Amino acid sequence: MQSPQDLIQIANQQLAQPSSTSREPTGQTATNHDAQLVNQAFGQMKLIFGRKYASRFGSDNEVNATKRMWLMAFQQQRITAGQVATAIREIIATGIDWPPELPEFLQLCNNAKALGIPTFDETLKAIVDRHGKYRTNPDYVFKSQFIAVINQRCGKQCLQEVAKSFEKRLRGEYKKAVFEHKTGTLPTILPALPVPDMPHASKGYQAKTNDPLINRLNAIRKARRDRNHDE
Repeated sequence: MQSPQDLIQIANQQLAQPSSTSREPTGQTATNHDAQLVNQAFGQMKLIFGRKYASRFGSDNEVNATKRMWLMAFQQQRITAGQVATAIREIIATGIDWPPELPEFLQLCNNAKALGIPTFDETLKAIVDRHGKYRTNPDYVFKSQFIAVINQRCGKQCLQEVAKSFEKRLRGEYKKAVFEHKTGTLPTILPALPVPDMPHASKGYQAKTNDPLINRLNAIRKARRDRNHDE
């Protein structure tokens, strides 16, 4: 029987690919790509679970029908090879007894570790801290562009809503940002431009000889000086 370390090495060799949100082109090529990911996932689970995998399905037709359902889910959620690789590693590391059902496998694929993004709790803490203990720090920068995008969309509401309402709002924005991260459409937050070093508007100003305003100000100053002199 192969050790967990051997299984992890096999999973790495067959599934590990560069962590990227890019996908294959749409159309038949993309379908073939996703079908290959499904076959790889099933092949790895067959290797991991052995007889339990065989007993999970009654016939080859059931296997194929299950794979078609998984293929549809992979396409809808734009599952990448890196996510599948991470899910397989988690299955091995946690030592679960039976092959995961589709929702369980998708959850493994879509966790923050598989996607290479901050968790929801990490995102919540960073945004609350930014508008709390770091609110007076003008140089504060989020460590993650992922969090910076979400903060730009709803960060200020953490001071205006009760905790439960804000967490609900944040979960919606987090889910949206996860999809954008997976599809490569997450916006980039650019740093603010520095304030230009411009001279004061009055610098170098030369008053006109007959400027009424300047003449009036000079007359007021002269009258004040004369009054002070008489006193």
